Amino acid sequence: MSIQENIAYGDNSRNNIPIEEIIQAAQNANIHEFIQSLPNGYETNCGVKGVQLSGGHKQRI
Repeated sequence: MSIQENIAYGDNSRNNIPIEEIIQAAQNANIHEFIQSLPNGYETNCGVKGVQLSGGHKQRI
């Protein structure tokens, strides 16, 4: 599951969340700059249960 999909998963009341809303949610959680620094940005794979992320980053995402 990508970071983008993971953030969108938080709004399970609808499908196809616009990327602008996902970015806004990331900015609100102060994680946008970190995501942008990743080679694949919002398309970065989180790994199973977010094992590729630190505990703090998992909480923000």
